[in-house]
Amino acid sequence: GGIDAHGVAPERLVMRAAGRAARAANFQRDVGKITYSGHDAEHALLPGTQDRVSWLLQLSGVVAAAPARFAAAPTQIALPVSGVRGDLAVWRFDVVGEQAIDISSGRVQAIKLRREAERAFDTRGEIWLDPQRHHLPVRFVLSTIGRNGEVVEALTLELESTR
Repeated sequence: GGIDAHGVAPERLVMRAAGRAARAANFQRDVGKITYSGHDAEHALLPGTQDRVSWLLQLSGVVAAAPARFAAAPTQIALPVSGVRGDLAVWRFDVVGEQAIDISSGRVQAIKLRREAERAFDTRGEIWLDPQRHHLPVRFVLSTIGRNGEVVEALTLELESTR
């Protein structure tokens, strides 16, 4: 991908699961659409559309571009996000507010954002952005939420060091 007037501009996302064929989302900027390998779906490529990886950097950039706007709740950021299965949805992140969190390099005052899962087996995201590190994420937790609201699986990543 690259960068355009709307921020991060993905070109292609490829995902491979064990024992399965690779799937891809193709962001065709020249014709303004998203197409998918192995799937007939096609979507208009909206300004600022992200893939299932690039949204994290885009979110950091949106907050860094106007930090005063996102310093306190209630504020929301909406990003169109596409996966590789022909899906496109608007992911809405609510600013929860500033929180002191401990990471391996010490205590930081970070801005927490949260995306709620909208249906069973959707992704809930919790992201902490550090204003002292250009609003880059210092921790994020992605959870798959089951039919009864339970966490089916979760991934937590944390910044270890800036050195």
